[in-house]
Amino acid sequence: MRNDVGLVSKTDPSIALLSACPGGDSGSETDISDTSAASALLGVGIAPNDPILAIDETVPFEARAFYEDTSVEVVTDVVQWVSTDTRIATVDANGVATAIAPGVTEIIATHPDGPSAKVNLTVTGPEAELTAVTLSPDPVSVPSGQTVQMTANASFSDGTSGNIAASCNWTSDATGVATVDAAGLLTGVSVGSTNVTATCGAMSDSAPVQVTNGTVGSADLHVSYANIVAIDNYLDYSLIIENDGTSPTPSVIVRAFKNLASAPTSTSTADATYQLAPLAAGASVPLHLTVNNISAGTYNTWVLVDATNVSNESNESNNVHGPVSVTLSAGEPDLVVESFTALSDGDTTLYEVEIANNGDNDAGSFYIDIFADQLSDPDIGDYGDTYEEVSYLQAGDSAVFLLEMWGGPGIDGYWDSIVFVDSADEVVESNEDNNLDYTTVYLD
Repeated sequence: MRNDVGLVSKTDPSIALLSACPGGDSGSETDISDTSAASALLGVGIAPNDPILAIDETVPFEARAFYEDTSVEVVTDVVQWVSTDTRIATVDANGVATAIAPGVTEIIATHPDGPSAKVNLTVTGPEAELTAVTLSPDPVSVPSGQTVQMTANASFSDGTSGNIAASCNWTSDATGVATVDAAGLLTGVSVGSTNVTATCGAMSDSAPVQVTNGTVGSADLHVSYANIVAIDNYLDYSLIIENDGTSPTPSVIVRAFKNLASAPTSTSTADATYQLAPLAAGASVPLHLTVNNISAGTYNTWVLVDATNVSNESNESNNVHGPVSVTLSAGEPDLVVESFTALSDGDTTLYEVEIANNGDNDAGSFYIDIFADQLSDPDIGDYGDTYEEVSYLQAGDSAVFLLEMWGGPGIDGYWDSIVFVDSADEVVESNEDNNLDYTTVYLD
């Protein structure tokens, strides 16, 4: 991952929480440095969750610390903010991110006591147009006096999608029944029915709202999607947690277990922990966990939702996901350029790169950078004129990537172009000397 410092306002203010194990003492809600009556820090959250922006738009992120005594503290100016790809978006020390170029980057907030959280920030292309907006949850059930975070899920003509709640104009047909703020946070006021509407540019969507007196049914949490793989020397868990019940959940713990002979329980020791924000009825949320420093072998992996049994659920039998058998092979990956060609009409240049993993293990996330007109070999960490992020390449597999950039060599001219695979040196390879290749680009 490219560590540097990243985006406004196509956003959803729901919170993404990623926690380390309950760690160091944290302060009171008014002074984080006061540890005299501290409660254990469970995790850190970021709002909005997974926003999508146009180039030059900005979004102010907020970081919140969640403590064992259920208190919550805004720590935006305490955490360290990082964008993993500053060519797509940057983020300053105050959590304000700015969209730079189309693509996806991670925005990470790290608390001084260790826990961190991350969200994906997507930047749309300059020609992307909003094609649809859908509200979630739909319908909404909320007890009087409680809140539900609404999401405005947007689709764009370039195929990107994300939450744009903070960019929409939110209204309630009956504010005496329910109110909704500018970021889509809905509050039940009194028992009754109404509709909430989000107007986002030329698009809008509405959802019916029922405000009740007391608790609405029960929640039902489960893993609706899981992709667990071994990459390099770690296990990677990509999950979606869904609440199929009729009531929102409190903040719950999700735990991952790298190798258990039988299903985990609330007393099982976890290898990774995630502090999940409250989840509305009918809503789902993606999350990502990693277990580092594993050795070659086969692992019997599990995931346990609501690991501390704090949520009242209609079905307690579906909180366990697993076992999933995952094998990490011995040896290391070996990324190599199989072919590197280019075509140019002078206005645009299209590069075709075939990358193979000839090693004995899968390769995790890495970058392909192309230096359009350069004679000297680039150094590790240099940014090319165009690039591609590859999330995963299995041992023995190959893949073809097309990278396009504006411009090209002039008439009777040429470019000496270089491709650099794993340009940030993020993959430990059995052979680090075969990551470069060369081609000459002529005007077609």
